Amino acid sequence: IPASCPATTTEPCTLRQAVIQANTDGTLDRLKVPAAASPYVLESDQLGVTDPAGVVFAGAGQAKTVVEADSSSPSYPFRVLQISNGSAVQVSNMTIKDGHSSTTTEDGYGGGIEVLSGSLTMRNSTVSANTADQFGGGIYVAGLNSIGGDAGSESQAYLKNFTISDNSAANGGGGLDVEGQAVSDGGSVTANTTSGAAGGGILLDDNGEFFPSLSATDLAVTANTGSEFGGGIANAGNLQLSGGAIGGPSSADGNHAFIGAGLNNEQVATLSDVTVRGNAVVPGEI
Repeated sequence: IPASCPATTTEPCTLRQAVIQANTDGTLDRLKVPAAASPYVLESDQLGVTDPAGVVFAGAGQAKTVVEADSSSPSYPFRVLQISNGSAVQVSNMTIKDGHSSTTTEDGYGGGIEVLSGSLTMRNSTVSANTADQFGGGIYVAGLNSIGGDAGSESQAYLKNFTISDNSAANGGGGLDVEGQAVSDGGSVTANTTSGAAGGGILLDDNGEFFPSLSATDLAVTANTGSEFGGGIANAGNLQLSGGAIGGPSSADGNHAFIGAGLNNEQVATLSDVTVRGNAVVPGEI
């Protein structure tokens, strides 16, 4: 915890205070977020990490450390976490939930987590029940000169043993929208939706100049719904899916869309030891 935000028995250091202090000291800070019987509730605004030196959020388990946006707050809607200014952020053993990035109060990207400029490393964590008015209901990873990113920056995400579930986005990438670069190892993208064009589960969204990439091992993409293209995954970049040692092969299973229910590919997709099965084309219009 930052030295300027010590916790005492009478004056606890809140999670928000710890983040604010961490942004000012120019050093990598480790914020231990202990187990709690009830969620850590954000009542007024997102947590915004801006220190390039970075912040580590260390929880006590996905079911024990839950950080959620208070949907009953007069200040709602707002997302849970934003990473900007080239900051490197690590999240482990936590759940991020109930954020909503609105075009009225924010930019509409990344309801749970927005990696606007910098990097996210997330391990053993869940992003669930978040929404976005634009792209990336669960997580949004900005790219070079992308609409939601800092000009000239390309954000990155590394996800390991993760769950992205029950999120939604109006325009695409219900669970995860990657416009930068992402690597995943052992995870699931489940029951996410978009009412927009593409990517109920995952959207690799090019901006016309630069192409995103996702390299994933042991990724289960199941029961997602896209209204038009790519119920499970919509790829307009460089997609690499492969099996591995954790949990068996990658899969795109039980997803729904008008075209490409499991996978809709418009650029480069390399699949190895991947099962695509049980996906359903649903009626619709293009």
